[in-house]
Amino acid sequence: MGDTSISASGLELTFSATLDDAENLEQLGPVIKQITENGKQRAFLEQLDALIRKKDGEIERMCNAHYQEFVHAVDQLLKVRQGSVSLHQKITDVNITLQTKGNELAEKRRELTEARRVQQNVDDAIEALQNSLVVLELANKVNHQLDQRRYYPALKVLLKGDLVQGVPVMQNTIKDAVTVELKEWLASVREISRETGALAMRRMQERQDRWRAKTAENPKLRTLQHHNVNSAIEMVVNEGLESSIVDEMNIDFGPLYRCIHVYETLGKRHEFKTSYEEDRRAQANLALSAPINLRDSNLVPFETLLQDIVGFFIIEHIILHNTREFRSQSETLEGFDYFVKPLQETLLALFQRYSELLINQYSEVFEKIVQEDECMPMTVTDEEQLKKVMQYTRFHPDRDFLKRYGFPLRLPFSKVFPICCRDVSSFVHQFYQFAEGFSQTHGEMDDILKKAVDSLLIQKVNAILLEKLQSTNLSQIVQIIINIEYFESICPDFEMLLMETRSFHRSGRIHLKATSTFKDTRRKAEKRIFELVNSKLDQFLELSEYDWSSEELQRQPSPNLQDLVSYLTNVTNAALLNLPESIKSLLYFDALEHLSQCMKASKDILNLLLDPDQRATTEVSLRNFDTDVRFLEDFIQNLGDPTIGETFVELRQLLELTECENPEDYLTPPIRNRKYGRVRSQDVIILFEKLLRDMPQANGMNPKQRMRRKAMENVARVLRSVHIAGGQ
Repeated sequence: MGDTSISASGLELTFSATLDDAENLEQLGPVIKQITENGKQRAFLEQLDALIRKKDGEIERMCNAHYQEFVHAVDQLLKVRQGSVSLHQKITDVNITLQTKGNELAEKRRELTEARRVQQNVDDAIEALQNSLVVLELANKVNHQLDQRRYYPALKVLLKGDLVQGVPVMQNTIKDAVTVELKEWLASVREISRETGALAMRRMQERQDRWRAKTAENPKLRTLQHHNVNSAIEMVVNEGLESSIVDEMNIDFGPLYRCIHVYETLGKRHEFKTSYEEDRRAQANLALSAPINLRDSNLVPFETLLQDIVGFFIIEHIILHNTREFRSQSETLEGFDYFVKPLQETLLALFQRYSELLINQYSEVFEKIVQEDECMPMTVTDEEQLKKVMQYTRFHPDRDFLKRYGFPLRLPFSKVFPICCRDVSSFVHQFYQFAEGFSQTHGEMDDILKKAVDSLLIQKVNAILLEKLQSTNLSQIVQIIINIEYFESICPDFEMLLMETRSFHRSGRIHLKATSTFKDTRRKAEKRIFELVNSKLDQFLELSEYDWSSEELQRQPSPNLQDLVSYLTNVTNAALLNLPESIKSLLYFDALEHLSQCMKASKDILNLLLDPDQRATTEVSLRNFDTDVRFLEDFIQNLGDPTIGETFVELRQLLELTECENPEDYLTPPIRNRKYGRVRSQDVIILFEKLLRDMPQANGMNPKQRMRRKAMENVARVLRSVHIAGGQ
């Protein structure tokens, strides 16, 4: 019971305090927790209900005590509200009336102000018109002049009437009018420039052709061929033959001159000059900005670009010489320190591209010509064809020669030689035709041409001829040698052609590398002939079967050797007929030297005199071998060529040593140097030992034979000991 009363008192205290301070609600938490822990929830709820009923009773008594006062206050508030509403309505009505009257008054004031302003403007206009009758009359005159595009007279009217300061609009009108006319003229000039450039280029081509024809036909002018078109000499010779492009194109420069006159009168010449330069620079940049691909086969855009540039500068040239201090030469001439290196580089690049295209074109032509050449002597059927050949080559037969052989005439070289000579000449002239006028880069152009000619001769002509040397056809290789000799001999003419057609202010000798290249190729071709002939000789020798144990003496040379000599004779008189005698002689020498060495020593499968596999050799077989050697020596003697007379000397001395009565003479230096100077001691050892192996023993020989055998044994023993000592 005590706990319950305490809880109820605490509860009442808590809830009563809560009405004043919400923070006291925090006290309720511990109370409820305590009640819950003590299990007094029911008692707490009963106390709470009692508290509620108690508070309800207090509220009811309080309301009953103040009810009448509350009702009276509400009535008074209602009356006050009704009065305020009526007063608000009256104030609103008064405000509306004031607004209406004020707006009407403001509108009247605005109308009055506007009327006064209009009146003042009218008065001012009347006064201005009265004061401007003279000005208006002059202005009408100016407008009349403008309508007739008489800009400078209109400007004079303004100046005469002293209106420039008073009417600046008229001044600007005149300036704008001439400026618009100039813009239209610039647009039309841009179209005319291309036609002007095309016409100028045609006229220049005609002029160049006319100059070439004059210098070529007139002996007195032939020395002037190197003077370019536009040179002082050319201009004097062709004086009076040129017509004016301006007159032919009928270009009207009136708008430009009028614009210059007007701007100069207005004191704005510098402004106009700057504006004109910007416009022309923009036109130049527009022309140069067109995409150009020089590697494309379509060159029309490039041709159009050149025409635009030429036309542009022709018009600028005319303006420069027809005006004063308007266009400056310092903007175009290197002599006035204008930076022209990019232009020179462009010209050189253009020339290099042209050279590249020209070289590629002629490279294909040369390659086709040389590849398709049949390597057969060229034949001309009449004098006209011969003249064409003589025009580009050194081949100039005299009348006796032509009378002796007549037509059709067989020439020593094949078709490839005169055709290539003609094309080289054409290539050089086309090169310099394009180069005319490139005076600033003449050195580079001369070098480019020299390298190009060398390239055509070396990489196309010589290289393909070198490939053809792999052929096994002797006649074809002989023709190649002849062609190469003629190419080698014509190279100085090519050098002279380059020196004659190059820039006239350059001097010095020109040397083509092709000369030495053709010389090297000719030597390789000669070597190739030697190889083929020697290879054929080896085939004959392979068929030769010497019986070194034979005891039968033959009276005639071996059949294979006779065939070999017949082959050499036929080759020389047929396939090698057109070769120079020096090469024939060298061929004989090389072939017979090769034959001599093969007959003496073993080579590959050749079983000949010094073959180490052949252990013994009879003296009869050696006599048979000597018969073959004598046959070859007779053949050499019949040739009558002293340069090949000693080809078989070494072999002859070796055979004579084996046949001599006293072989020990070889050990005596004076005798050896006189009779056996070309014989090698090693060969003597081998051959003596072979002979000794086949000789009978000493008891089966007569005294003379025994002495000879003993001498041979002694020579072989001494030479071998010397050889061994020298080897150690």
